[in-house]
Amino acid sequence: MIGRRPILAAVVATAAAGLPAVAQAPARIGWLSVSEHPFVKDFRDRLRELGLVEGKNLVIEYRYAQGNAALLPGLAEELLKSGVSVIVPSGSGATDAAVTHARGVPIVFLSSDPTATGLVSSLARPGGIATGISTMSEDIASKKVDLLRDAVKSLSRVALL
Repeated sequence: MIGRRPILAAVVATAAAGLPAVAQAPARIGWLSVSEHPFVKDFRDRLRELGLVEGKNLVIEYRYAQGNAALLPGLAEELLKSGVSVIVPSGSGATDAAVTHARGVPIVFLSSDPTATGLVSSLARPGGIATGISTMSEDIASKKVDLLRDAVKSLSRVALL
């Protein structure tokens, strides 16, 4: 089973690679978080698997608030000034700061409920500059049943534990 974090890296890699190349400049990703995160290694590993390697064709600008969420808006501004092509926020405070200060730079997030927090207008059509992965399984439960019905035409009952 593929975890959400490798999928997030794939989304970011696609966003970064899809942006216009300027004289083969490396892709620039901004990472914004309240504190250092063990997930960063998995994120970099997956980007490497997708062909984006730090020091070759990728620059990741890391900004950590050292546990102080009040610093996140300023760090988001720093990322914008550094010329990143996409921002990956880790945590709701970082996501809010990124969305508030992004000024057109795409945001790729991992969020428990992006519609309730106002990050996106809907999961089907996020709109705006933010997209990502919802960890809220209730958001897609009905879609899973629809897919199951499509796969098993004779389906008449479904039980969940």
